[in-house]
Amino acid sequence: MGVVGRRSASLLVVALLGSCASIGAPITTTFAPSEIEAARLVQPPRPPKLVASDIGDLDDVVSAAAPDRLASWMAERGARRFEGPQIPFFFESELGRAYARSGPGRAIARGEPADRCPLFGAALDGADPASAARGAMRQCLSQRSPSQSDCACRLLAADQVLFAPPEAFAYARAVSAKAIPLDARLRPSGPPARLIAEERFEPRAAAAETGARASGLEPARREALALGARRLWLIGLQGPVAGLDLQADGAARLTVLEGPRDALRPVRELEGRWEAEGFRRGRLAERVALRDEAGEPLLLLIGYEPAEMAEAEARLLREAKPLFAKTPG
Repeated sequence: MGVVGRRSASLLVVALLGSCASIGAPITTTFAPSEIEAARLVQPPRPPKLVASDIGDLDDVVSAAAPDRLASWMAERGARRFEGPQIPFFFESELGRAYARSGPGRAIARGEPADRCPLFGAALDGADPASAARGAMRQCLSQRSPSQSDCACRLLAADQVLFAPPEAFAYARAVSAKAIPLDARLRPSGPPARLIAEERFEPRAAAAETGARASGLEPARREALALGARRLWLIGLQGPVAGLDLQADGAARLTVLEGPRDALRPVRELEGRWEAEGFRRGRLAERVALRDEAGEPLLLLIGYEPAEMAEAEARLLREAKPLFAKTPG
């Protein structure tokens, strides 16, 4: 990379650090009463760990979601009862809110172990909890790549019953992010930008507006969310500096923004690819490889805790390099 290329990468990071003119009002989201309607959830005192390594293991897992079994879990002495908004996943995430609205035919599954298996499955508006549990587990297992053959999937919830401890339902509203400019050989070429990534939650239509679908979430949207599709704000010291769209097919688009918070305007776009490593506080830890219109590369690391980032940054950079071969430019 020549001097111009290095300068381009550095200028982009400067833009990410301070493109907003003023802090302005905090980001808030308003929800209609139906969006935060209380949903009763029950956590047995000793919930079973329901894990399947392949499709052949599903019958044993799904049997725990039969109506009579669920009723027995709910009736156990010492079972804890929650309203949906008390548990972060069911309040902060779009999938969690849809789950809270859905009827009994609902279930969610996640990769196991969660810190290195970025797999997820969800079934909503189903005929019954057992078939929903089978569908969620199948979706989760179907996402495994050849490099994730040692990953399993765990049933986290079916209907009102939570089959995992409270920490399994964490869902951080905002997580750490780091933007690292790279040279033509994909080596760090300037100071990084330390940012916050916050999910751009957009309430969906209420059930009354989506026909018989109690959850209010269409199947295509549910599947995209289960595959990790998200819209994020990247926030610097002076407010939002970029929007990041992560698509279910692995495509990514970063839109750099300028202007005051109430009048942000796009000034630059980068295209690329993303992949996830696992879950941290309920959110995917992600590597995002991007190039601008001149082909200059930028790496985003999102969702890693600061101590892990400091220890693993060299590895994450190395593992992100194959992604840049798939990016335009």
